[in-house]
Amino acid sequence: MQWLDVATLDLLEDLLTQSDVSHLLLLGAYRDNEVEPSHPLISKLEMIRRAGATVREIVLEPLRCEDLEHLLADSLHCEVEYAAPLAQLVRAKTGGNPFFAIQFVSALAEEGLLAFDHDKRRWSWDLNEILAKGYTDNVVDLIVWKLNRLPSKTQEALQQLACLGNSAEFDLVEKISQNSNEDIHDDLAEAIRAGVLFRSEHAYRFLHDRVQEAAYSLIPEDARGATHLRIGRLLVSRIKPADIEENIFEIVNQLNRGVCLVTSAAERTRIAELDLIAARRAKLSIAYAAALSYLVTGRELLTEDSWNTDYQLVFSIERLMAQCELLTADMESAERRLSTLASRANTAHDLALITCLQLTLYTALDRLDQGIEICLDYLRRDGMEWSAHPASDEVQREYDRIWSLLGNRQIENLVDESLVTDPDTLDVFEVLTELITPAVFFDHNLCAFVIFRLVNLSLEHGNTDASSFAYVWFAMISASRFGKYEDAVRFGQLGYDLFQKRGLKRFEARTCMCFGSIVVPASRHFRHAGELVRHAFNVAYQTGDFTYAAYSLTQVVMNLLVVGDPLSQAQTEAEKGVEFAKKARVGLAADIIASDLQLIRTLRGLTKEFGSFDDQQFNEAEFERHLASNPAFAEAGFGYWILKTEARFFAGDYSSAIAASRKAHQKPWVTILEPASLVYYGALSHAALDCSLPDQQKDQIEALKASHRQLEVWAKHCPENFEDRAALVGAEIARIEGRVVEAEELYEKGIRSAHANGFIHNEAVAFEVAARFYAARGLDKIADSYLREARYCYLRWGADGKVKQLDEKYPQLVQRAELPGSKRTIMEPVELLDLTTVISVSQAISGEINLEKLIDTVMRLAVQHAGAERGLLVLHCGNEYQIGAESTTNLGVPKVYLRGGRVEDESLPGSILNYVVRTKKSLILDDASTPNEFSGDAYFIRHRARSLLCLPLLNQAEIIGVLYLENKLTPRVFDGARVAVLQVIASQAAISLANSYLYRDQKQAETALRRSEAFLAEAQTLSHTGSCGWNVSNGELVWSEETYRIVGIAPATKPTLDLVWQIVHPEDRDIVRRSIDDAARSSADINSEHRIVMSDGSIKDVHLVMRAVKNQNGNLEYIGALTDVTAAKNAFRQIEGLKDQLQRENVALREEVDAASMFEEIVGTSPALRAVLSRVSKVAPTDSTVLITGETGTGKELIARAIHKRSARARQAFVSVNCAAIPPSLIHSELFGHERGAFTGALQRKLGRFEVARGG
Repeated sequence: MQWLDVATLDLLEDLLTQSDVSHLLLLGAYRDNEVEPSHPLISKLEMIRRAGATVREIVLEPLRCEDLEHLLADSLHCEVEYAAPLAQLVRAKTGGNPFFAIQFVSALAEEGLLAFDHDKRRWSWDLNEILAKGYTDNVVDLIVWKLNRLPSKTQEALQQLACLGNSAEFDLVEKISQNSNEDIHDDLAEAIRAGVLFRSEHAYRFLHDRVQEAAYSLIPEDARGATHLRIGRLLVSRIKPADIEENIFEIVNQLNRGVCLVTSAAERTRIAELDLIAARRAKLSIAYAAALSYLVTGRELLTEDSWNTDYQLVFSIERLMAQCELLTADMESAERRLSTLASRANTAHDLALITCLQLTLYTALDRLDQGIEICLDYLRRDGMEWSAHPASDEVQREYDRIWSLLGNRQIENLVDESLVTDPDTLDVFEVLTELITPAVFFDHNLCAFVIFRLVNLSLEHGNTDASSFAYVWFAMISASRFGKYEDAVRFGQLGYDLFQKRGLKRFEARTCMCFGSIVVPASRHFRHAGELVRHAFNVAYQTGDFTYAAYSLTQVVMNLLVVGDPLSQAQTEAEKGVEFAKKARVGLAADIIASDLQLIRTLRGLTKEFGSFDDQQFNEAEFERHLASNPAFAEAGFGYWILKTEARFFAGDYSSAIAASRKAHQKPWVTILEPASLVYYGALSHAALDCSLPDQQKDQIEALKASHRQLEVWAKHCPENFEDRAALVGAEIARIEGRVVEAEELYEKGIRSAHANGFIHNEAVAFEVAARFYAARGLDKIADSYLREARYCYLRWGADGKVKQLDEKYPQLVQRAELPGSKRTIMEPVELLDLTTVISVSQAISGEINLEKLIDTVMRLAVQHAGAERGLLVLHCGNEYQIGAESTTNLGVPKVYLRGGRVEDESLPGSILNYVVRTKKSLILDDASTPNEFSGDAYFIRHRARSLLCLPLLNQAEIIGVLYLENKLTPRVFDGARVAVLQVIASQAAISLANSYLYRDQKQAETALRRSEAFLAEAQTLSHTGSCGWNVSNGELVWSEETYRIVGIAPATKPTLDLVWQIVHPEDRDIVRRSIDDAARSSADINSEHRIVMSDGSIKDVHLVMRAVKNQNGNLEYIGALTDVTAAKNAFRQIEGLKDQLQRENVALREEVDAASMFEEIVGTSPALRAVLSRVSKVAPTDSTVLITGETGTGKELIARAIHKRSARARQAFVSVNCAAIPPSLIHSELFGHERGAFTGALQRKLGRFEVARGG
């Protein structure tokens, strides 16, 4: 799985996290030594876990001695103690490697050192004899010994197969062999029987890579090169040219091993071309080291003179080598190679390619000035002036030119503009696009100028892949620098649409990252940006753009902080990001993410002092000196000072926060995420300072109002992201200016907005700031209430350092001290309940009657109000408990998955569930990681749960379910008002679930009834049978729709007895009336077949069947069915007529046949035969016994059959008995039969021939 591409990983995530995909078990394997924490596979597995899917990992380790003892005991059918000495020897020889161990034991058996002792009836061995044999400790040597015992033809075939690798398809093996497939199969048959080779439907595969290694070692070392070269040449000659690229790795892997034997210049050039093809394929598969290997081999095949004879081939190989060196972080080699290539390039296009690579190199090395200068030198070739530090008026002119070129065209319509085809223009696009990112960190005017030039080129010449990237960047600069937010969003959407709709995906990673970090925050919720920047990383990683992959990770971490996702998750992502950026040698990205990581760590209380970044791995002073040492680090410094502003604000060091924010303000803005944090936390820090002097207050108010104006502008265009921030800063201004009522309203607005949009950290800040406001007015109880809410939000965010600070500063917030891990039941005071919360929760739950929606609502509310990471709803179903739903928090948003199935040990602690079910009491574990009475539960051994809460759902003292919640990161999460709210949720959920069950059962019953009625109506239509009822006491009749259809009366007509008598056929009316009246008098059932007359005069035959019953009042009623039997009657009449006709025709035919020849089975006209037949005609009608005599073959049986056929007994059986063929002892039984058990062997009753022939 370590080699899976991003698209396949996305498919696996989709399969494993979709709630409607069930009963799927996916097994995968990967080599953990080839997978680092930043590998996409690890990230994807973590995302699958967070989505709620169960992921279990099995680490395969060598077999222990105990394992080998049991393996041998089972294999040899002996006691473990008896096998122990042999197991120890096997372990010592093989190191516990399963494959080696099996091969070693097999070798012992083949050598007779492990043999079955028939006298002792057990397997036996001699350890001393085995040791004396001197078996190697190397599995390859052991297998070589085994292979040497095979026939020579088999060994030769294995050698050729080993040259191809661990497996090879039949067609490939045939191409390198002089033999046919049948001969190859025969040669390898012994290897298959020996268990070293496996044959599938289309290919051969060595049982283990060690077997392939052993087979390969059979080839003499000095002959291996020639063998590989011969195989490679055969492959090139026998594979079609169109299929060369598909089989390129098989070809070059053979040729390269024998390349030293190639002397022909033409062949060396051809092999170099093949190596280039292989390198490109390897690079696409992110196998950069393998690509470099092919390139090095290909380059060594060429000479210095090849620059003149094969320039394009040499240049392509050298350029691709430089790319791969960049991708493998071999920066020194890449720099030397690119410098050489820049001087060797003989076309403008080649120079553009090398310029872009040099810019990428120097950006990664933090030598931005050098890279930018090389880039500008390329752009100056046509005599254009390019400054590394353009003035603001130059930027303004380029910006104004955009709107002039746009003219009357709509921004959205630019997506349909023609594509650029001119090569020189495309090269300029390419270089300018590469220049954007380093320009961001080098000079903001240069960055803006480059972007504006790209947009102008797109407006003049048409669109390219680079246009989408340029439009997105233009959106941000247009908004932040020129205030055109609406147009900025339109241009940003244009850039995104270009690669989505026109397929211009070359810069997909860059476009997605910039669109997510620049455009989305200005128009949609921050959370939408998270998906885009993650996608950007995956695409950049897959395409080998590690620089942008690293910068994408900076935005991934930034997004997690901005949206308020759990800090533990953000820390994991940041640690992976730092490691990835360092390995990719993108120092700026590493510095940016390292700053993010230190903010996270201090918020979680993991640094030396809360609010400081200093710890064992990070030193603020040294890092700040590092940032000041190079102008290229200015952008990283901008982000760092903003993060430091946040850290000092949370710590309450507002003076330091303001000082840090002023250093950040020295940089112009590029994106919106970081400036938004700077404005927000800077403004709140200004507001928190106690400014007593008038001048200080004036400066304070001015700074606050400027920040508030900016936040208002952002909030106007995207209230989801900025409304809460603008409201809180506005509240602080109102507080300072003495507008108390307005301040209260704005505080509440900020809290509500933050909560509604999922910004848990902003909600915490708003509660804390509002608490200060109420405390200053002497409203301590209100202040404490707000502080508790702030503490709870900080706790949910994972800011343990901030929680600790609040607990130390406000000890009254802690309800009561309890020992970690102590078990307790819920006994919280009612005073802790927030009335608004209770009402909203109760309304949300009680308002749902649909079971699935109710479960979803309950789980979302429970996880939301509990601060839990995961929750389960366990429902009582019959005699067992089943999991009804599971809820997890993904990126701070609860996700609910409806589930089914029994409760398993992997789902939750069974001992705790049993305790709650048995006692019907709630249970809390403040810290399940410390010893407690449930510590022995298997769940705690496999899962690191910390806080744990389990509540019964009781309705009328009956338990209908259990709500289970847990948090694996933080202890003592479930306390105070949160638990009280959860009690309300549990109580209301129990009532609503009971009501929902009733509602569901009623709906199911109604549905079943409707289905039954529909089925009945359809069945009546198909069978032409209608139902009817008759109340004898009041004469009321009831007909079904089919009954109305049968009698031909409109359904709107009310049925009456008079109507019935009218439609009954006049000839049948009296009979039907009498039979019905007689039945009613005696309470008998009615069964009548009669005719009815339709409105058009046609007649139908019907069959009426009615059963007499007594209703609840004791009155007689009839319930029955009316069947239309017209078709059956007509068919019966037709059959009777045909039967009469057939009988008449049969009689006439017999008379005709008898007249022509009286006996159809007897052919002859002699007088003697006619005399016999005449006698047959006379005797046949009589009951006389007839004796027929004659010699064998004269037709005695034919005469007998003729008599039978013309007798009155012709309809009965004709039984012929050959008495000569029946033994005398059986003649009696055969003629007269016998009863079961009459004699031995009479297993059943048998009829005698006389009885069978009775009547015949």
